[in-house]
Amino acid sequence: MPGSAALVWVCSSEDGDDGRLVSAQAYGVPLDDRALRYGDGIFETIRVFRGGLPFLAHHLTRLRSSLSLLQFPSFGLEDAQIAGRCLDLAQRNGIADGFVRLAVSRTGRARGFVPPEPSGWRLLAETGPLDAEPQASRAMSCGFAPWRVDSSYPGARVKSSSALDKILAAQHAQRLGVDELLFLNYRDELVEGSRSNVFLVLGGEIHTPSLDAGPLPGIARHIVIAQALRHGLVVREEPIPRPLLQNAQEMFLTNALRGVVPVRRLDQHAFAAPGPVTRQVSMLYLEAMAATRQG
Repeated sequence: MPGSAALVWVCSSEDGDDGRLVSAQAYGVPLDDRALRYGDGIFETIRVFRGGLPFLAHHLTRLRSSLSLLQFPSFGLEDAQIAGRCLDLAQRNGIADGFVRLAVSRTGRARGFVPPEPSGWRLLAETGPLDAEPQASRAMSCGFAPWRVDSSYPGARVKSSSALDKILAAQHAQRLGVDELLFLNYRDELVEGSRSNVFLVLGGEIHTPSLDAGPLPGIARHIVIAQALRHGLVVREEPIPRPLLQNAQEMFLTNALRGVVPVRRLDQHAFAAPGPVTRQVSMLYLEAMAATRQG
């Protein structure tokens, strides 16, 4: 967050309205917060771009889908309420280019892994600047995680407050001296990055792991696929076995904050960074972001 004077938006199932703005420094997480206890919650990180919120509707659709999957109690806020509060929060905190992070926790007095009945929810929204260059100005290096992921795990479909796998991945990436860690599933197929979706370019065609391989259905991933198809590019969502990576001419990552980011190296394999397809896709993504920002 920008500093100790920053504000956060807090709302819960007990409020009966759309919550309140409080000082980030003064806010404390109540002990009934199950995201604090068990990671029983979800989050969405939304880009603030030129004072607006591009693709906000996609983020809120995924948020509601995740709440439904986790069987949260009814979430009583309308999309328009959330959008208004997020824009106001960004403006009050002086964030014209940065992010808004929405975190929704389950609440309840009873302890234990089984969600209590009745239970409630709590939403916390915070803002901040981007920590580095937002777009594809710096190509990244990648390595592989030494563990495999289970494509059938339902938690792969949500942005869980329990991000232990991401923390372990970040630590391992540091040990390898790379920027991002890529995951394979038990079928030896490419899944995703620890904080990104992954795309390859083979013979001018764009390839990305299908959702049944286990990746998070990323918002930037969705936009890139839609924009590429709209402009006549070939996109294939299908299993990508590990050996196929060595045949790619280009690789790029997508992330809601950074957009399209080229990959310059995976282990010892070098890519054009950015190659011509990556440059085109990056331009199309920026155009979509500018055209759809809300606010």
